[in-house]
Amino acid sequence: MRFKKWLTLLCMVFSFAAVAGCGTLEKAKDSAITEEKGSSDTTEAAEEEKNILDVTEDTSEEIDGQKVTEDTSEEIDDQKTTEDIQEEPKAEGEFSFADVSDREFWFGSGAGAWCTVLYIHEDGTFEGTFHDSDMGDIGEENPNGVMYFSSFTGKFTKPGKVNDYTYSFQIEELKLEQELETEEIIEGVRYIYSEPYGLDEAENILIYLPGAPTKELPEEFMMWVRQAFTVDDEELPFYGLYNEAPGYGFSSSELIVSYETVKRELESVEEAAMSLENKIQTEELTQLELNETTMEIYRLWDDELNQIWSYLKLKLDAESMEKITADEREWISYKESEISNAGTDYEGGSIQAMIENEKGAELTKARVYELAEYLK
Repeated sequence: MRFKKWLTLLCMVFSFAAVAGCGTLEKAKDSAITEEKGSSDTTEAAEEEKNILDVTEDTSEEIDGQKVTEDTSEEIDDQKTTEDIQEEPKAEGEFSFADVSDREFWFGSGAGAWCTVLYIHEDGTFEGTFHDSDMGDIGEENPNGVMYFSSFTGKFTKPGKVNDYTYSFQIEELKLEQELETEEIIEGVRYIYSEPYGLDEAENILIYLPGAPTKELPEEFMMWVRQAFTVDDEELPFYGLYNEAPGYGFSSSELIVSYETVKRELESVEEAAMSLENKIQTEELTQLELNETTMEIYRLWDDELNQIWSYLKLKLDAESMEKITADEREWISYKESEISNAGTDYEGGSIQAMIENEKGAELTKARVYELAEYLK
């Protein structure tokens, strides 16, 4: 199917061999030449065929079962299929998704109100979540506000080189775990399932390598990621992801799955939760403010639970992850039952949400520390 210069002659030789049915290739060759040109040309044609075969043996390599010569190398490059390109090994110094498989990509407001977190695996598959909360949008069914949420998986196409510090690819597949624009109430929060902000409207996605000159990067990209590094930096200090059409930029940080890192992370969450607890103890808050503050504490531990879960998926093997996932489903059922029971005595009262939030935070915090043990 490739290498037009010699393929016709080689196929002729193999066809001659089939006609002869047996005997050596040389005999089949002589017979075919005699039929086409007559016996007077046999010696000259056979010598020409022999020279061709000799050249093929000396300079060829076998690709797809056919012998081809080095002379056709330019034609080989012109006729590569998509499948051939996908199977080629990464050239030294070039980017591949394996380079960012230990990274967390982040697209958000900077104040923590909303964000999209993305993880990319070696084979170009990815997963992530988007959330945006509105604590003030409350009602009888959702006293704890509204959460716009998306959990998603997908796959990128193979990256192509644009220049020394830029590669491009597209979204080949994107699946949402929850049906778009559907809603449900969970623990007093109205969840509205939405598109993952940052990956929407995607046509072409660029990834910028560390060291990319910041003055040459799009202003829209820099606007989103500037908070992640020093303003005076002339080179990008991390891998950056840029959704080109809408102008969305993701920064990234190394995802180091070590127990020491997790311990420091847990200490940070403890401090934030303690600050909110002190607020409850020392300030005169309305019941609505108490409900909101206890929900903040609950959400702190719930976010950390999701973070620990992402670490587990990177560190544990498939069999261990399958087992722990089954355990997690059982724990979620137990947690929801306990939260419901805690609020039963206050059902319909303004204090019910606070009591349920406190129970949720208590159980989730304990679960966080339990799962963190797997990272030791």
